[in-house]
Amino acid sequence: MLLPLLALLQFTVHPLATGPTDQDYPAIASDRTGRTWAAWVEFNGSGDTLQLAPLEGGYLGTGFQVNEGTGDLHRPALAIDPRGAVWCVWSEQRNNNWDLYARSFTRGVPGPIERLTSDPFPDTNPVLATSPTGRIWLAWQGSRIFLRPLTGGKWGRPIPVTPLGSRSWEPALAIDSRGVVLLAWDSYQNGNYDIFFARYANDRLSAPRPLTSDPRLQIRPQIAVDAQDRAWIAFEEGSADWGKDAAQMTKGLHYERSVRLLVVEGDRLLQPPDPAAGLPPMTEFPHLAFDGAQRLHLLVRTNTNQQIWRLQHRTFDGRQWSPPTPLSPSEGRQAVRVVSTRDPEGNLQFLYAADL
Repeated sequence: MLLPLLALLQFTVHPLATGPTDQDYPAIASDRTGRTWAAWVEFNGSGDTLQLAPLEGGYLGTGFQVNEGTGDLHRPALAIDPRGAVWCVWSEQRNNNWDLYARSFTRGVPGPIERLTSDPFPDTNPVLATSPTGRIWLAWQGSRIFLRPLTGGKWGRPIPVTPLGSRSWEPALAIDSRGVVLLAWDSYQNGNYDIFFARYANDRLSAPRPLTSDPRLQIRPQIAVDAQDRAWIAFEEGSADWGKDAAQMTKGLHYERSVRLLVVEGDRLLQPPDPAAGLPPMTEFPHLAFDGAQRLHLLVRTNTNQQIWRLQHRTFDGRQWSPPTPLSPSEGRQAVRVVSTRDPEGNLQFLYAADL
């Protein structure tokens, strides 16, 4: 697992966690004082554990195991509440059912493990975001997309975002400066995979809005919010009629991938310059983040000629994209996801897994 530290436009990349065990599925969060925590899933040869540790000078401090024993775990998310409690939410398979679990750590003291879901549908892909007032919001994929608040250490009721049976996947979550919750996800509800968007404010959910509607594949959205409270949404795009027999007999499931970017400004949908220009033809898993100078950072997973997958980074200054820069080391499997956090000085820290 690696931690690239970003201060303005200077990268420092170094290993964060190494050793004989496998570390993957990282999460990261910073509090208002700038203290940063990282979590990740670690496989020890017999099962998964979920690890949590503070970052001190860019390196791991003394950590904790979040779950009990070993299990089958997937994709944790992290957030820090106004009391300084670090909240970790993860998906775990118990008794052949995937559900969400949560645990908090306050000054190193663990709270109880709370089971957040019990639906027979798999509950996976949790994401967390913190509002300007310190309220934490959780979104996840279950029988539909759900949203749920955490206030004063107590979980509120789940809020359905999409209809049952809408075939919705992988929510992305962000909160603007006014406390408006912004959500994006992909859905097959119209017979092909499109990107949808919704807002939650004043206890009201807006009607889900399709941002794409053409027959091409659009999946895995990511959201970043700028200083004007505009939602920048990056996502993967693939060939038309993806997954349908007629298309896959000649082209296959994974012969084309690129990255697109849209901006939601009120009711307007804007199209910035193409973020994929100059990137390899196989570009996937976009991650977006604004630094304190309001530069937009894009990290993507790329592959050239079916060789090694690696990360590339570029920035957008409001007019044009910088040339893409490969990150090294970042080699590894295809589905490596990047997570990030911004400290009070506006510096970004990115966390990802790589083969060393």
